[in-house]
Amino acid sequence: MGSTSLQDLKSKKFWVAVLAEFVGTALLVLVACGSCLSKTDPDLNSKVTRISLAFGLSVGSIVWAICNVSGGHINPAVTFGFFVTRKVSIVRFLLYVVFQTLGAIVGAGILKAVTPSDYVGTLATSDTTTGASIGQVN
Repeated sequence: MGSTSLQDLKSKKFWVAVLAEFVGTALLVLVACGSCLSKTDPDLNSKVTRISLAFGLSVGSIVWAICNVSGGHINPAVTFGFFVTRKVSIVRFLLYVVFQTLGAIVGAGILKAVTPSDYVGTLATSDTTTGASIGQVN
């Protein structure tokens, strides 16, 4: 696996795959987490449906778009699973996880930048306004 890892670093195709994971993860965080924003939504069922569809369709679309380039992991846990089962090299594992993490940070930053200021107060937080107990939101 060592020579394969070193060969990966010299390959343009490898770096395109790493970039695809970065972009894919950024898009996932931007679109799917953006679907969770709602100033007021009296119907909890429509909120759950909206969020579920946004996450499911985002993951499906992004994985479909980049799977031929990088494998479409878009999640460090998925990449870890591929590493444990020896489907990816240590170098690919490490760089995918680093770039997925950076992509998630960039996606969250873009989401915060485009979110109106009156929504930002609850962005990326759990709250009890939906009737959930403090134990359920933590």
